Amino acid sequence: MRKGPTMRMRSIYIIAVCAAFTALGARSAPAGVCLISGPTYNLMSDTIYWSMRSKAGQDCVRGLRGGAMILKSVELITAPKFGDVAVNGPSFVFTANPDAAGEDSFSLKMSGSINGLEGTSMIVIRVLYNDASPTASSTLRSDNSTGN
Repeated sequence: MRKGPTMRMRSIYIIAVCAAFTALGARSAPAGVCLISGPTYNLMSDTIYWSMRSKAGQDCVRGLRGGAMILKSVELITAPKFGDVAVNGPSFVFTANPDAAGEDSFSLKMSGSINGLEGTSMIVIRVLYNDASPTASSTLRSDNSTGN
């Protein structure tokens, strides 16, 4: 049976995904789910706030593009204290240190366009490690605001 264009494209996609994980130095992470939540950004000089739950030593992968959005750049503005962030095209990989505990945060700045309109957005991401609960003094804003 001959492979049609669809099967060839699937094969190329699978090879590309495997190559991407190899290039990122993918490693096994502890069992558990990395949860990231927050509103969508609009590339209109907006700043939005996301929250993430991660276990110590865990990798969290998150794509940043959606719909009619074209991202020209993604830049790490503020690094986390207890982990690393690797920007890879329109996504990032957050890796928590093996001994990470409590709370942390980092921020990313995106530049690009939506439906042909150029703009930027800032995402501030609060990370809760393990079973940490947010404290009143360190809870980041959960609403959208403009400006960065």
